[in-house]
Amino acid sequence: MRALVVDDQFVSRRILQQYLQGYAETEAVSSGEQALEAISFALDNAVPFDLVCLDVEMPGIDGHETLRRLRALEAQHGRHGLSTTKVFMVTAQNNPRSVFAAFRDQCEAYLVKPVDRNALERELINAMLIPRP
Repeated sequence: MRALVVDDQFVSRRILQQYLQGYAETEAVSSGEQALEAISFALDNAVPFDLVCLDVEMPGIDGHETLRRLRALEAQHGRHGLSTTKVFMVTAQNNPRSVFAAFRDQCEAYLVKPVDRNALERELINAMLIPRP
């Protein structure tokens, strides 16, 4: 599995990378702009990410806008439905408006920081990215 961790906080990126160790080859970036560049490059080279862990609150392009643009990039590359990247929103925002917006824009999971390793693993299983133990 290929994963991209997107978070403007270094410690949050490192924690998610550690949690994904053993499950995924992981890259990490600190902004929505960098995420979109990495995603576009991956799609152009036919090596798309299987998972993007995406922070909501970031300077510049926030996580919600990054998710919308990610889905548009995938559509331009003919990726729809089950062939799209699984996106887990990972954020300190635990309000209904943010949760609703994330699922409306087609995320697969919404995890509140601090992220619990077991909760992340459950979502990886639910998204069929890793097998059940």
